[in-house]
Amino acid sequence: MLLLDVGNTYTKWEASISNSCIHGSFYTQELSQQLTKLLAVYPNIRVVAASWVGKKETKPDIEQMLMERGIQFVEARSESECGGLKNGYYDCAKLGVDRWLAMLGLWGRERKAFCVVDAGTALTFDFVRSDGQHLGGYIVPGVRTMIGSLNSATALIDCSLSAGDRIVVPGRNTNEAVQRGVVLSLVGAIDCILGKVSADLGIKEIDCFIGGGDAELLQPLLGPKWQLEEFLVLSGLKAYLHKTN
Repeated sequence: MLLLDVGNTYTKWEASISNSCIHGSFYTQELSQQLTKLLAVYPNIRVVAASWVGKKETKPDIEQMLMERGIQFVEARSESECGGLKNGYYDCAKLGVDRWLAMLGLWGRERKAFCVVDAGTALTFDFVRSDGQHLGGYIVPGVRTMIGSLNSATALIDCSLSAGDRIVVPGRNTNEAVQRGVVLSLVGAIDCILGKVSADLGIKEIDCFIGGGDAELLQPLLGPKWQLEEFLVLSGLKAYLHKTN
């Protein structure tokens, strides 16, 4: 089986071969070419399952390609309830499937209150109570989306950042000042939201997880309470398939 987490910028994948799992990632704009390569490397794959939040325009072509090869395609969808996890949205189908699967993967493992942040094109927060009730969440622009919005006016700012950058040191040029200001503003937002929600809802103990493309950049600035989870959505996709089959 091949699992795909198709995001706006990156696609992560997991191939289950015999008793081992192999992971990787690539740019979503290269999805068709990269999927063709993966199917050539792993010719025994008979099922491709996906969490798809990236652009939908290419999905019919992908489905057609898989059908021609005799490979079943399964697309995960947000549900009202799964395995004791209860969707907190008024319209459960409107909750992004990547957020739902990230929570589902953690709920199957944790069974206690947790907060999960996905740091990608958007930065999403979701809170789950110890009884499995999803309380809702928050969405703010991600690191590169914020920088990109400034670039639309200035076109002078470099978006390249890495976890090794000295983010807490004041910038000595415009690029550094913007990059570091954006990153620290998101760290502040995460800290603020966690503190206020925990206080307002009387949550005394909560586990905190962060995943997504910019998780490695943000997690060191958030402290040891925040656990890095690189393949949250893929983990949840496996749980989803297990519960729905």
